[in-house]
Amino acid sequence: MNLFQLVVLPTILVIASLDLRSLILGRISQATWLARLICWVVATVLVFNPAIATRISSSLGIGRGADFVIYVFMLVSPIVWFRTQTQLHSIRSQVVDLARVEAIRGAKFGTEASVHGDRNGDT
Repeated sequence: MNLFQLVVLPTILVIASLDLRSLILGRISQATWLARLICWVVATVLVFNPAIATRISSSLGIGRGADFVIYVFMLVSPIVWFRTQTQLHSIRSQVVDLARVEAIRGAKFGTEASVHGDRNGDT
């Protein structure tokens, strides 16, 4: 085992353990956890045995295993980024809707200021 493997493999184990903790605490869904687990298992296999990535890349005509890993990362990253942006937009919309509901719920209707349209209460 080389130095890279000695550093990366325990790091992957810690990250996978944190994901399991998130699943147990209900912070992530089972589907999300399973997808992450698959990623960590694949990463572990490729770090432990880099020849697998080289064989896959050679069969695809890429050459080096590291290039194959980079290309996969380049394809997956925008998908993850766009999905994250979509979820963020949805959350922002929900916050705006919630703020509107709370503003309406807390509004005082029928006061003199609201009748005259004066927000400072001056008549």
